[in-house]
Amino acid sequence: MAEESHAYLPYRITSGSIEPQGLSIQLKEKTELFLWDSIQLVCLGIVEERLFEVQPTIYAYIKNRVSKFFATGEEHANENTHRRKIYVEIFIRELNRPLRMESSAVNYRSFLGSVEYNSTRNLRKFLGTLTQKMPAQVFDRSYSAYLKDEKDPALVFPNVYEFQRHCQEQLKKGMEKS
Repeated sequence: MAEESHAYLPYRITSGSIEPQGLSIQLKEKTELFLWDSIQLVCLGIVEERLFEVQPTIYAYIKNRVSKFFATGEEHANENTHRRKIYVEIFIRELNRPLRMESSAVNYRSFLGSVEYNSTRNLRKFLGTLTQKMPAQVFDRSYSAYLKDEKDPALVFPNVYEFQRHCQEQLKKGMEKS
């Protein structure tokens, strides 16, 4: 029987710093330094969750759909039914569970010093800095595609659990190669 992956509860990254010797992360009430060579894997995924809507009256529903169609075009008519979040999962040898960064919930100023008012740009700048500090083999394909803005885009998952499963598979593949 194949080994099943299981859901885990990651440590949430909200602030820290990038040091010459490693990644310094604020965990609970203390700051921990994780050396660059202790990082096993960095995964990136876009989670596109379906939002639950309260159905309006049929008249309000039709009016809303028609106005959206004529205002923005058919491709944007469902823009409020999904929410996209970018997650970065960092697996470290000494930890029994990974570090997780949700792109919109991070104090980028603590990591980068100067930041912009756009979390996506700040995330790309942060990821670029990580890329310079670590060997390429620790990043999954989705991470590289997102950072390089490739035609083959970063992977999109329907929920965070599917993203976790992907990360666990990537970690297992990396451990088998070692």
